[in-house]
Amino acid sequence: MESDLARLLQCNEMPSQRMMAEIKHFLQEPLAKFRANQLEIERLEYAIRTLNNEQAKIKEIVKPYNTVLAPIRRLPTDILREIFSHCLSSHRLPIISATEAPLLLTHICSSWRTIALSSPLLWSKIIISLPSQTYYDNNDSDEEKEDKYILSEEEMAQRQNYERVAELRAEVTKIWLDRSGPNCPISISIVCPYTRYPCWNNSIANIIDIIIQHSRRFHSIEMAVQQNLYSHIQELLSDADLSMLKAFKLKIQEPISYRTPARLPIDTPVSLPLKNLMLDTFSLSWKTCTKDFTVIPISWNHLRRLFLHSPIQQKDIIPLLSECSNLSECRIWVSNYFQEPETTPKTLTRKVFLPRLHSLFIHDTTRSPVTAAAYAAIDAPALRTVGYTRSYHGSVDRYGTVTEDLSAQLSSFCHIVEGASVDKFMLAMAYQLSETIVGVLKRTTWPKHVIIGQKPLPFRLAESTGSPRYLDTTGPQTLPELNQFDLSSLTITNESHSTGHLLPRLEYLEVYGISCSSDDAAATMIKSRLSAYKAGYVSCLRTVILHFNRPMERDIEGEIRQYAYDAGVSPVKLKLMYKPVKSRLPHMMTYSSSYGLSNRKGFTWSGAMEYDEFGDSVDSGEQDDDEY
Repeated sequence: MESDLARLLQCNEMPSQRMMAEIKHFLQEPLAKFRANQLEIERLEYAIRTLNNEQAKIKEIVKPYNTVLAPIRRLPTDILREIFSHCLSSHRLPIISATEAPLLLTHICSSWRTIALSSPLLWSKIIISLPSQTYYDNNDSDEEKEDKYILSEEEMAQRQNYERVAELRAEVTKIWLDRSGPNCPISISIVCPYTRYPCWNNSIANIIDIIIQHSRRFHSIEMAVQQNLYSHIQELLSDADLSMLKAFKLKIQEPISYRTPARLPIDTPVSLPLKNLMLDTFSLSWKTCTKDFTVIPISWNHLRRLFLHSPIQQKDIIPLLSECSNLSECRIWVSNYFQEPETTPKTLTRKVFLPRLHSLFIHDTTRSPVTAAAYAAIDAPALRTVGYTRSYHGSVDRYGTVTEDLSAQLSSFCHIVEGASVDKFMLAMAYQLSETIVGVLKRTTWPKHVIIGQKPLPFRLAESTGSPRYLDTTGPQTLPELNQFDLSSLTITNESHSTGHLLPRLEYLEVYGISCSSDDAAATMIKSRLSAYKAGYVSCLRTVILHFNRPMERDIEGEIRQYAYDAGVSPVKLKLMYKPVKSRLPHMMTYSSSYGLSNRKGFTWSGAMEYDEFGDSVDSGEQDDDEY
């Protein structure tokens, strides 16, 4: 029958009566077994449904008892407080929002709320965003003025909403700071972006008064405000007790313009209420130059972190660092706004020894033997992280022509790197030829992590961070467009075996704004270093991040992955980016100064887009009752 069955399956021929009878007889037993199995399946499915229902009922009975026996209930209060403290944001101070700690912890249960409210450390840090006034109103300041500005109906509604938000924010600020207790040190960040409208009024004064009441407990204070607003704050702080203050950071907000003319130098950039305090951290960010930073009344010798994002003179580098012998981190901006001295001051000829300095970043806009002498005088043997950036205004022309002064200056800076075991090195020199960059890299043989160029951020957002990212360039030009480094310089060749390999300990490479190298050159460079590692000449290249200032030519990721597999080496973590990032202002932050004052998503009534001072953009959305 099987042969007849196989034949019939290959055609449409009708089976014979005998064949049909044999098939029906053969199927009786399998069909009977199938029906029996089906009945058993239905019985088992019914049993499973019954057991599932019983399990669900048992879970409902057991659930409240398990809740009572949960291990979290047996944790001591001090352990819970420690866990709560680790729930706070690690990259910024907490914001007044019910979607994150510490406010979120008060919405879980009554016991957690009690513990959170009785934990002063949870409420000892806060970002206070002062509400931005989005209308012009001279009625508050000029009460006796006859010709007052009459608010329109829309502006009156804006004023009422502004006063409501400001009053609510003041109330929340007072409650928050009161929860931090009477003696707990507090860290406060005050933020108010630049606006053309009045930035000081009764509502703002009320919030500032609440903050100043706790000045005795200030441990760290950060301010990103306009100069006239800071003047009011400074006046209130002048008589305050700041004995606990260890960190002071100030950023003067200014109107952002690509073609703002350079400001003239002044004797003192801003009055600081520091009164010879023993600060641990000091940061000042203001594009206006200063002639003498030593007039700032702080104990420089106690500083461990110094961040001067305001330009200083070349001749002040060594005197300033000499006063800061205990520095561990330092960022300075050496400016060419001042007239260069004809001769090198004698103060720059003496060495300055910084035994604890492990991180140094310099933004240089000068081309002077004075700066070269200052760099040559720095001795920091503990350096592990070094960064050097300069704009094209420090060169004779924008095509990378290296003058004698600039060559000596770069050589002196390399002296700093050569005297230490630097692990991470960042270099960004606008409009400098690849040969110039390679010349600097040849003097730095120790780094494992090398960054060439800077990440492509929008020009406006770059300014908001306070760091000097080529602020003296003209026009809305971002740094990645200025990088002329050639990746083939890092390729390991037979000739380099005798002349010496460039960056032999390189493991992590980041290059941004590549405009002079092809995808083939990048692939050749990576494969050559993998081969050299297998031969024992250089370290293994583990991570490569390349940002090309052009569209992609071809996909090289698969090729490099296969090459590493065939060579028997660890695969490289490769990240390739193409085309420059387009400048786009992020949406308004939920904790920005204009939150709650907008009439449509991302825009204030004035039509100006807000952006985050801390670098992260978040859509504003609708206002939440728990966020102010």
